[in-house]
Amino acid sequence: MALLGDQDAGSRGLFVDFFGHPASTFKSIALLALEYDALIMVGGAFRRADDFTHNPWARFQVDAEDVIDPRSITSANPVGAITQRFTSALERLICRAPEQYFWVHRRWKSEPRVRRSAPVRDQRLAG
Repeated sequence: MALLGDQDAGSRGLFVDFFGHPASTFKSIALLALEYDALIMVGGAFRRADDFTHNPWARFQVDAEDVIDPRSITSANPVGAITQRFTSALERLICRAPEQYFWVHRRWKSEPRVRRSAPVRDQRLAG
């Protein structure tokens, strides 16, 4: 199964760091891995500069950047830890060949909610 890990998940997503900015990210990859003890392979396909006209499939190189075993995650927040780890691996893949990253959407469309503290009573009422 292949899942895209770089889509904006809207207000219900988990915000993790993506190139230095909080990005709403789907939790489904981490949740599926945890539920089924499934390994996560973060990989990418890179176009090669060589001319492989005899074999069109040889025009691409497929690399695995990270393999995440959910059973090895010891964080108190395993969903957050896994989501950040695969997002960081995706960043490293993109940095290898940024010109090949197919980016056609607004990755930082959603913004984290700002938690508001309890309202401060008007000083005139307090005194």
